[in-house]
Amino acid sequence: MGDGGWVVVAPFNLLAQDSQLDHVVTHAAPRVVFATAEHARRLTAACARTGATTRIIEVPADGLQLAPGAPHVKATVVAEQPAMLMYTSGTTGVPKGVLLTHANMLYAGSAVAHHQQLSATDRVLSSLPLYHINGQCIATASTLVAGGSLILPYRFSVSNWWPLVERYAPTWLN
Repeated sequence: MGDGGWVVVAPFNLLAQDSQLDHVVTHAAPRVVFATAEHARRLTAACARTGATTRIIEVPADGLQLAPGAPHVKATVVAEQPAMLMYTSGTTGVPKGVLLTHANMLYAGSAVAHHQQLSATDRVLSSLPLYHINGQCIATASTLVAGGSLILPYRFSVSNWWPLVERYAPTWLN
C-alpha cells in the first residue's frame, strides 16, 4: 500500500533466479503476496534471505475464492495514483521497477482495444505471463477496457493449447 492509502499491484516473475527475486522482494517491499503452494515456498525462502516481513497467502492455481461474507473494499481510483509496479527482466543487471499509474494502464488498454477493435463480445485466450507488460496491457487491460472476457491458463502448455481453443472459442489469441 502506498503512502496515500492506495494499493499497488506488483506481479513477480517467480521463474527468475533467486538473486533477481530477492532484489524484487526487497525493492517492492510487499505487505502481502498471493501465491500457489508451488511458489509460496520459493517466496518464503526469498523473504527469509532478505529479511522481508511479507505475509504470503497460499491460493489455489485455478482462482482466488473469497469466503462468504468477506468484506469488499470499494476504492476511489485517481488516474495519477500508482496502480502497478512492473519489473524488467533483469537481463542487463538487476530488474528495474517501473511504476505505472491507473491512467497509464487505462490508456494502454484503450489503445490496444481500439486498434484491435475489441468489444464486449470478444474473448482472449492468453498464455502471456502477467509479470510482463504484454500480458498485462496487450491481453488483460485491453480486454477488460473493451468489456470482454479472458481465459488465463495457469501456465502455457502446448498439449493444452488447442483443447482450450476448442473449449472456449476465443475471438483472439495472445
